[in-house]
Amino acid sequence: MQFNISFDVAGSPDLGSLMSCEQQAILDTANAAATIWSWYLTPTNVTVDLTITVDNSLFSGTTLAEGGPANFIRTGADFAGKHVYESNTAVELRTGVDRNGSSADLDIGLTVNSIRNMMAFETDDYATVRAAAMTRFRSFSMRLGMILVSCT
Repeated sequence: MQFNISFDVAGSPDLGSLMSCEQQAILDTANAAATIWSWYLTPTNVTVDLTITVDNSLFSGTTLAEGGPANFIRTGADFAGKHVYESNTAVELRTGVDRNGSSADLDIGLTVNSIRNMMAFETDDYATVRAAAMTRFRSFSMRLGMILVSCT
């Protein structure tokens, strides 16, 4: 399996507020983490499309990021009279069928503040910080953990 990671340029009104090195650091870290995720998720030949949105109106305070499946698909089953839904990403990983085509399977939402003030590291020991970031990023199967950003 592989990941296709990109910024949602049209849906990211604040992407331009980031320096190009910050944007590249986010993509580099996400791609490195995705490589690790692919070792554990499934051996099927699927490509999971992950988009990153940078929008300062998404959240505030101490929230680091928002993330999750891009949409949910009705399973055809009912429970207690209600329709049952499953994330499009789970369906794709389990069956290999990409029911939403080239649309995003996973979304991550970030703000400029969360990137610069809560996820940035300035250190001489780059390898240690990168390893720590990668370890946390690996846990994204539930939520986004951390992004390493270093522009010097």
